[in-house]
Amino acid sequence: MGTGKVVVSSSAIEFADKVSQGYKAGNWTWQSPGHDARTINNVARSYGLDKEVTSPDGEALGHQTFENLAGISIDNEKFTYSDLKRRVYDSIKGLCIIIVSGSMHKV
Repeated sequence: MGTGKVVVSSSAIEFADKVSQGYKAGNWTWQSPGHDARTINNVARSYGLDKEVTSPDGEALGHQTFENLAGISIDNEKFTYSDLKRRVYDSIKGLCIIIVSGSMHKV
């Protein structure tokens, strides 16, 4: 893609773990509608990312800006490792295109 290596920081993994714990605590499943915006935004706040958090009204509607950046549609409960790697690659590629095109926006 012409970009540098993608590197995952330890704080990014911690962020994802905390979001995952919130989903588990709220009994969310892959079939639950939308995103757990309250959990996601609370984790973001704990990392000092307040400016990236949606308004309380938006949060009540399920809006948040972290899981919507590069989404994939899940239509099956079972994936191979190869399927997952392809979806991660496609999401990163899509995110790069969004950033380069300048079409990133805040909900």
